[in-house]
Amino acid sequence: MTPLISFLLVLMTISCSKKNEAPKSSNPAQQHQRFIEDHGKKHKKIREIEDIPQTDSHPIPKGDYPGVSKVESLRRSDVLKDISYSLDLDFTQKPHEGFHGKSIIQFTFTPSQKAQELNYAITFDFYQGQIFKTSIEYEDGKTIELSNQEIGYGESFEEKFFFSIPQKYLNPNEKHKLHIDYYHPYDFSPQNQLGMHYITSDKESDHTYIYSQFEVFGFNRLTPSIDQLSPKQSFHAIRVKAPREWQILTATNPIDIKTIGDNKLWSFAPINNISPYQFSLHLGDYVQAGESLEFQSKKSSKEFPIRLFLKREDLKKWSQDNIRKWNQVTLEALHAFEELLQVHYAYHKYDQIIVNEFAHGAMENIGAVTFRSNYFTPDKAFPLNSNNDIHYNSKFDFRWDFIVNVILHEMAHMWFGNLVTPKWWDDLWLNESFASFYPIQIYRFVKNKNNENLIDPPFPLLGEIAKREQTLFLNDAKKGAINSDLTHSGAGDPLALVIDGEIEKSQQISKEFEYLNQLNLLTEIYQKGPAVLDQLAFQVGDKEFDLAVSQYLEKNQGTNVVDQDFREELITAGLSSENLDLWLDKPGVDQLTIAYNCE
Repeated sequence: MTPLISFLLVLMTISCSKKNEAPKSSNPAQQHQRFIEDHGKKHKKIREIEDIPQTDSHPIPKGDYPGVSKVESLRRSDVLKDISYSLDLDFTQKPHEGFHGKSIIQFTFTPSQKAQELNYAITFDFYQGQIFKTSIEYEDGKTIELSNQEIGYGESFEEKFFFSIPQKYLNPNEKHKLHIDYYHPYDFSPQNQLGMHYITSDKESDHTYIYSQFEVFGFNRLTPSIDQLSPKQSFHAIRVKAPREWQILTATNPIDIKTIGDNKLWSFAPINNISPYQFSLHLGDYVQAGESLEFQSKKSSKEFPIRLFLKREDLKKWSQDNIRKWNQVTLEALHAFEELLQVHYAYHKYDQIIVNEFAHGAMENIGAVTFRSNYFTPDKAFPLNSNNDIHYNSKFDFRWDFIVNVILHEMAHMWFGNLVTPKWWDDLWLNESFASFYPIQIYRFVKNKNNENLIDPPFPLLGEIAKREQTLFLNDAKKGAINSDLTHSGAGDPLALVIDGEIEKSQQISKEFEYLNQLNLLTEIYQKGPAVLDQLAFQVGDKEFDLAVSQYLEKNQGTNVVDQDFREELITAGLSSENLDLWLDKPGVDQLTIAYNCE
């Protein structure tokens, strides 16, 4: 995810725009949504492992925020295996009526002896929805229906963060199918935080636009789920019913579209081994901008179009030249990443969508990357600094350097964060620091490749920016990293206090990374992290560093990792563990000691 301001800048503070109220309505669902926004801070809850009784009953939530603790996340990953979803979603209701879903969560219950002795209930996340019916289907075909009272999902605000399945309904080492029929409201806040956001700012538009934001803890606002990084999960079926004129975009391509009266039923290809926050769903009157460009992988047999989607009324703001350049840079970047990392792009599509009312700069959803519209509309791109002559390429119609940096940042996440994912958020630097550093590596790679063929350079558009970005990295990112290290009183690694265990609850890094911002850690993640990686690459040599990263990705693709997994590859590449500990775990800048004699 990209913060509101470019990851290559010193300006790393998060915008705190005033949040307007949702549209006034007498409808109970919308009143309830306003209640969530106005009073949520007073009533949010958190569950901890010590809160869970050692009996066959429901967890008792305590604390300040809705979310899942690290302890609870690890416990669930120990007892739930092979988690998958079959989603049937209906978006044909009026906005204030939200959307309706029927989901099947399949999992194998694998409790340890201790877990069976403790006999605790297994929790599933579902924030502020309404459950109509819940049942469990067993391997022998038997089905048991459970009431909301039995699963602990009530009617009051305080009782609608999660529900629990007591162990007496779960058979050890057996597959289960949890069937849930439910409703969930949209998010109407002007700066979307989490869930399915219904855009309300287009007062003069008759069009509808909905998009999702699930990082950090928002997938459970689409469907009941195990909403955590590990273990990785699968989507066996994705079916979406919506008005027939709408475009629907998600992590995979449609495999069937049927017209049913005024609506269409879209069926999408399955996808395996992803973390729930990496999934997305965007619906409405989006239109494809210009012609797509075909990507043909040189590392695999994958072939798919590069596409850009805009709101229908925004299409007139973009020239065909700008659209073509956006797609061309994306195409060049995909080829460059595959060639540099020596690991093929793992997914089957690469769409990019410009949306309104977005709380972040961009989001690395698998197959459907979202960008904040007022930063990425041609004449409104955010200026990199007051001297636009340095960062503005006159060949283009908008501030191209900034935009390409963010395109590359989000694309880097397809490997660093999506393909290889941390087990928990305290290793977030494995996502964001790498995604902030790899645009620089791509520029260096592109520059070298173009120099090998000056007559017909393989990366012409990226090459233009590559001429400037290494200087920008040195002047901005490294300067910010050094200033942070000189002034920060924390542990000093790319996630400082985070590595020391301060981030224990998923909600602490949601809401525009507010928690990290309060700890002054955004500079650590987005500037010191890349600076340290640059120093590590220099220490072991670019080829050795690239090989270590490639092996790290190859070995761990499709899995969850911890910080030590990457460190081990660097040690294998020849970097001393002592230097790693100094640069990653200690505050302060390098010091040069000079010994001399005066004669």
